[in-house]
Amino acid sequence: MATGSPHSFSELLRTYRMAAGLTQEELAARAGMSARGISDLERGVRRMPYKGTVELLAAALHLTPQECIAFIKAASHRRGVTAPSLDGASRSSQGVIPPLVGRKGELAVLQQLLDGSGPPLLLLAGEPGIGKTRLLREAATRARAAGWTVLEGGCSRRGGQVLYAPLLEALEGRMRSQPQESLRADLQGCTWLVRLLPELAEQELLPFPAIQVPPEQERRLLFAAVARYLTTIAGPAGTLLVLDDLQWAGADAIDLLLTLLRVSPSLRIVGAYRATEVTTRDQLATMLADLAREGMVRQVELGPLAAEEAKLLLEAVLAGRSGSEEAVIERVLERAGGVPFFLISCARGVQAGVLATNEEVMDLPWDVQQTIRQRVAALPEAARELLGVAAVVGRIIPVESLMTAATRSEREVLTAVEAACQARLLIEEAGTYQFAHDLIREVVEADLSAVRRRSLHRQVAASWEQGPKVPPPEVLAYHYAQAGELVVALGHLMRAADRAQQAGAHREEASLLGQAIAIALQTGQKPLALDLHVRRGNAFRSATLWAEAEAELTAVLEQLSAAQETLRTEVLTILAEIHPWLPVPDIPRARREASEALKLADQLGKDDLAARAMTVLALADSSDGQPQAGLEHMRRALARAGEAHLVGLASNVMSASMYEYWLGHFRDSVESSRRAVNLACQAYDTFSMAQALGNLGLALSGTGRYAEAFEVFEEARRVAQERETRPWLARALACCAGVHLDLYDFAGAEALSQEARELSRSVRWFQSEVSAGIDLMFNFARRGEVGRAESLVDEVAPVVAVAQGAHGWLWRLRFATARGEIALARGAWEEAAILAEEVITQSRRTGRLKYQARGLEIQARALAAPGRTHEAIALLRSAVDLVRATEDPVMFLRAAAALLSLAGNDALFLEAQARVQAIVQALPNEDLLRHFLHAEAVRPLLPSPMP
Repeated sequence: MATGSPHSFSELLRTYRMAAGLTQEELAARAGMSARGISDLERGVRRMPYKGTVELLAAALHLTPQECIAFIKAASHRRGVTAPSLDGASRSSQGVIPPLVGRKGELAVLQQLLDGSGPPLLLLAGEPGIGKTRLLREAATRARAAGWTVLEGGCSRRGGQVLYAPLLEALEGRMRSQPQESLRADLQGCTWLVRLLPELAEQELLPFPAIQVPPEQERRLLFAAVARYLTTIAGPAGTLLVLDDLQWAGADAIDLLLTLLRVSPSLRIVGAYRATEVTTRDQLATMLADLAREGMVRQVELGPLAAEEAKLLLEAVLAGRSGSEEAVIERVLERAGGVPFFLISCARGVQAGVLATNEEVMDLPWDVQQTIRQRVAALPEAARELLGVAAVVGRIIPVESLMTAATRSEREVLTAVEAACQARLLIEEAGTYQFAHDLIREVVEADLSAVRRRSLHRQVAASWEQGPKVPPPEVLAYHYAQAGELVVALGHLMRAADRAQQAGAHREEASLLGQAIAIALQTGQKPLALDLHVRRGNAFRSATLWAEAEAELTAVLEQLSAAQETLRTEVLTILAEIHPWLPVPDIPRARREASEALKLADQLGKDDLAARAMTVLALADSSDGQPQAGLEHMRRALARAGEAHLVGLASNVMSASMYEYWLGHFRDSVESSRRAVNLACQAYDTFSMAQALGNLGLALSGTGRYAEAFEVFEEARRVAQERETRPWLARALACCAGVHLDLYDFAGAEALSQEARELSRSVRWFQSEVSAGIDLMFNFARRGEVGRAESLVDEVAPVVAVAQGAHGWLWRLRFATARGEIALARGAWEEAAILAEEVITQSRRTGRLKYQARGLEIQARALAAPGRTHEAIALLRSAVDLVRATEDPVMFLRAAAALLSLAGNDALFLEAQARVQAIVQALPNEDLLRHFLHAEAVRPLLPSPMP
């Protein structure tokens, strides 16, 4: 019996199972397959190339293929079972899966990942065909042998980007291969996975959640369910995700990967991506930058094989070929240049009699294209036709899609699939098929005629819509667009954009809307295109891409006719809301646009748009240093909107909460901030949600609820990270740093401020960069590190001097206060007193009680030092009276401690002690408690001396 004969596959499997003394169920469990799959293989219903069978058996025994062959022979002999001929196994299988040569350094790094001595994420980067996928296969093989549970998945740029690919593919592959009872046990406590895999509910493996939660909470629950499942199925060594083509992963998948890496200690990930298709602004590059700072990623750049390694690979591929082998190898080496896929393809082309030339098509050498075409041409007609259908379907090809999209009978389709698999053009993976390499699919698709390609895309889309599992709308949109059904494609794109908006994936939303706009214009739907432009501008705004939002909406404004007053009002309003947030805020322009929008809204009777315009004018008032006027204006605007329109005014409620915080109305600010968060959730408004959470954290700290405040800051940080709103991430860090500073945790505050500055610089977000810089000036001055504090003055001063809007007056106030504290630390009493007077004057004008009290304290200390104690005491009494009504315990404590250091007062001492006790009870952890209790201002107020 020939070793490579199809009949030997089933015989080999049966012989092995009997020799090893395993049932079909036991072999299935060890091999990561279903019992039915093993049964189909043994009966010959399902074909598998010889090498695949040997590798399956080897993985089940945790042996190499050679050791597996030796085991079968020995065990068969002991049990008296006849084994099939195995002598040619190693040689015959090399033509299917090429041997791994070279890559010693890469394999050493891979071993570190599996040994736990390296970072949890290993990424292989390189150009197409460089050998990334082969290394991933090696990683999976080694991991299984070392006791890892291995899940494999990949991404595709064709057929649309499925949300959460490639993790969705990896999970589906694992679950499809599990017996239902085993899967049911593994899914315990993972109810929210049904949102990602609805078929689990259809199979009665999981119920749909009984409660409705906001999208943000649902996203967190889904991520937690994925993490729990991966932990549950972990092997003795852990769980390894093997992910290919990550250059096409979306922000949703990147967010999930980041979360899993941070919450799953038993998880390791090895992935690959095309370095030629990733820019510094892509989602993957952003993830790498974040993880690199945390020491959680190792990246290996794959280059072409060295000449000797390439020669070894070719010798292995061409082993047994008759003729002048050395001359052939030299010719292939010259043409392929050390790229493994080109080497192997060219070698096989040589075997098929195809000669190389210098022509290039599709960025592929002509000989590589010819190699692929030659292999395809050798197939029966039905198989060639089937490959065309498969190329149109996409990277992952469910057999059902082939059945419904093909024009042949089920028997003919299955026969054609077997032929393609035996030729190693398709490979079978857990009940689905994929091309052995994406370049094969690209060549096959390119060779289809335009008419045939359109027809196939139409067949695929229509069959999917009528099938039991409808793919995401972006996938259908792609196929209908390729089929020329542009109106249908447009409808699916708009549905996909809605889904992305509701998932908070605003960058994806903007991308989908861009495709929809192009089709709307192509089909002559200009009014719809304008509406989509407005939606896209809002998506950019929600993603904090303000320059892109401004450009999008300005272009719309220029195209509007005089009759389109409602749309003009809406666009003017959004532009007015955007301009205060540009890197260089333009408040005068925002005021002009809001005034025009308000006038138009009044004429149109549009109270919702009028209210939004009024809130921008309120922001302009506060930007001039009048937060009280801004708050009153904002409240009038919200009253005009009424409850019916508040969902669209989350950012405006959020602004009101900020004014209340500035004015010391902390309880009101807590209530407004919570309301803004709820409204933002309802409106899927990431822009307002991250800001409102930051405001809520500040307001809670103003009422002394520190544990709640830090939880909210962490939530703000998570939301900003997940939604890639890096400016709001920087702001959350800076706000949290300020509370750490108030509680005398100078080291913690410094670390957060430095992180906020670094992040702000990476996205040119001056607001948080300057705010964090001023916080560092306070920090260093209070620690007595005058030199470090003064080094920041010259850096911050130029920006503060020209700043506009709310940050302008607030920065100047805080900057003057910080300089006053630096002067105190330096012993420059007169300079400190002058700066303090400036602070007091500005604070009274703007209503900022916190800085008015701080200015009084600075002035008092500057007067007390040269002996003007009575004047200093009077100032400090004013400061204590001023802050007592705000309920901010730290603000009161600072003023009270300063007064008590100059004038004893039993009642004030007891009051200050009570505030200290309240703070101690509210602190969330021992570290903050230690810093607070050891603070110079706090120690005299403690009931007994600190150690």
